[in-house]
Amino acid sequence: MGYADSGFAGLAKYNGAELKKILNDAGVTCVSSHFGIQELRENQERAIAWAKDVGLTQMIVPSLGGPKKPTMNDVKRAADEYNKIGEQAAKAGIQTGPA
Repeated sequence: MGYADSGFAGLAKYNGAELKKILNDAGVTCVSSHFGIQELRENQERAIAWAKDVGLTQMIVPSLGGPKKPTMNDVKRAADEYNKIGEQAAKAGIQTGPA
């Protein structure tokens, strides 16, 4: 979904269902993918819909995007926000977790 800068731009032209078919035709099953925290903050519903179309069961977030030297309050805010993101994903039947 947001990885054109990482060499995956060619995949952006496919919707989730099309990508799932391409992967399945190649004998590949994709169960998880990385999602940026900003992507989930801005449009988690779209990200969840795409994940479900591809057949993902896990959405992995490599970083919560906090400051380099977080305070305890920064950590608590990030945890609260991520718990809410996880709750929405869980309602859709998708697990979330860190990379």
